[in-house]
Amino acid sequence: MMTKQLNILLVEDLSSDAELIKLELKKEKINFILKTVDNKKDFLFALKQSKPDIILSDFNLPQFDGLEALEISKEKFHEIPFIFVTGTLNDETVVGCIKAGAWDYVIKEHLVRLGPAVKQALKLKGEIEDKKNAENALRKSEERFRSLIQNSSDIITVIDKSGKVLYHSPSAERILGYKLNEIQKKNYIFELIHTDDIEETKKIFSNILNDFSKIFKIEYRILSKKGNWIYLESFCSNQLNNKSINGIVLNSRDITERKRAEQIQ
Repeated sequence: MMTKQLNILLVEDLSSDAELIKLELKKEKINFILKTVDNKKDFLFALKQSKPDIILSDFNLPQFDGLEALEISKEKFHEIPFIFVTGTLNDETVVGCIKAGAWDYVIKEHLVRLGPAVKQALKLKGEIEDKKNAENALRKSEERFRSLIQNSSDIITVIDKSGKVLYHSPSAERILGYKLNEIQKKNYIFELIHTDDIEETKKIFSNILNDFSKIFKIEYRILSKKGNWIYLESFCSNQLNNKSINGIVLNSRDITERKRAEQIQ
């Protein structure tokens, strides 16, 4: 039995058919309240009064047209499942209904299909809503991430598992001189790392790929666009399983002056 009470709007002019529809839904142990209308005015009022969970509609009515009801419902509440419950329809009409946005159709002579059709439509509606909520959450996460890295004074770089640069923050251009499109032309970020540092850097990078929990620290020299070597200190984390990032994140700062001072000592 469906625990949530469904608000069902039925477009039907025959009270006997409306009763059969109610009976069939009760057989399927669907918990519902049903409002029946048979004309456009009452249909519009019902939509305004209370948003239905699902709409069931006959195709031909003396004072109304099922396709018009579908068009109105799609305009006002496109996410509400709309199922035709009607007499025999030819294939061309069925195709037209589906193209117009109907979720399903049930022939009145086979009302045994109605309960399963309603349950399936509501299940699909729930899946669509879950997906939409997940996409909205992902979009907000991405926006927060972009806001953080756009305003960071450190270099924020995202690379894929091969080492190719997917993103670097505006501060990277200030420190290294490369625009994003310039550095993306490089096959791998490792091409810019000093030969004396590359072996250790790749070793640590390999460890990063196999650990999603630890933050790794690397110090290395990287070639700037001007042709001089800049020492970077990078804190790296594996975010390949984070859908909003999907990469290795490096938070780097320029430590060239510090390194030079150490060498003098």
